[in-house]
Amino acid sequence: MRTTSQLVDFIETTNILFKKGEEIMFNFKAAALKSTTLSELMNDRIKVSTDDIIRDYPSGITIEQFDSVTAGDKQYYIATIKEDAQVYINCGTVLSKVFDAFVAGFDGDVTGASAELKNAGGIKVKLSKTRTHGGNTITTVTVL
Repeated sequence: MRTTSQLVDFIETTNILFKKGEEIMFNFKAAALKSTTLSELMNDRIKVSTDDIIRDYPSGITIEQFDSVTAGDKQYYIATIKEDAQVYINCGTVLSKVFDAFVAGFDGDVTGASAELKNAGGIKVKLSKTRTHGGNTITTVTVL
């Protein structure tokens, strides 16, 4: 059983419960969104491809927030960009290494690292495509 104080904290942080007058009500929509989304950063946003980012933002993007996502046995990061609040991107190997470093600096706290990145104004990066010596196409990341 939760205390009134714990319930208020739960209501404010999850949006699954809300107060209607003196009654505490269950927010079915919020619960459904939470259970069907890998990350809250994906809610009400459209996934865009790396090719879209390279084409639409040739001078780079500002990554504002990020989150770690696990789907099955695969873990990866997603990120939002300051230039368009309606989109998110799936991050590849290089950006994942950047986010791993950020998270390590926050003792493993993904949420804390992401919040501080947003508070700091984000990080500007430029994505581009290049070919390896073996002929494979890879995405490179330049921190601006």
